[in-house]
Amino acid sequence: MISLIRGQLVDKSPTRVIIENNGIGLEVLIPVSTFEKLDAGNESVTLLTYLHVREDALTLYGFATAEERELFRELLSVSGIGPKLALSILSGSTVDKLYRYIADGDENSLTKIRGLGKKTAQRLILDLRDKAGDKMKQVSPSADPLSLAFDEQAEQSVLALISLGYVRKEAESAVAKAMKKRGSATTAEELIRMALSGE
Repeated sequence: MISLIRGQLVDKSPTRVIIENNGIGLEVLIPVSTFEKLDAGNESVTLLTYLHVREDALTLYGFATAEERELFRELLSVSGIGPKLALSILSGSTVDKLYRYIADGDENSLTKIRGLGKKTAQRLILDLRDKAGDKMKQVSPSADPLSLAFDEQAEQSVLALISLGYVRKEAESAVAKAMKKRGSATTAEELIRMALSGE
């Protein structure tokens, strides 16, 4: 079993990365949540992995956190969910929200995830509901989806607001609102001004 990979990030896309280790480039399939945690450039990265073995293929899946990998494994234990769908489910929401949907029996929210039909969502709830309730207490809440889209300008704006007395959550919320109105091309100075004025 291959438990983790550490090496140079050679290439990345929202669904796959290539990591070079000792001259060998390994293709690793990833969820979008992991992609968002990987910085640009050829820096060294570490991914927790799951090796899926079939008669005709060996496929490596990678995750930025232990919680993502654990949920991936739990999804695979549900009849009708293979690695491709499990990856799609993880890409369609955050770990904490998925556990909440399952624990609450929220079929509607689950079926909004691409590729997840009503019958599979029902089976998912039936098989993992008790476990999801326990996991909800252990998994920390994810950041607001808007904050995941923060670029360097937005992060500078958040830090500026914090230095002016905002707590981080309030600063992120104010900058996210400003970004939503003006788009990602807005300068840090403009974002700060808009956030302070509540525009």
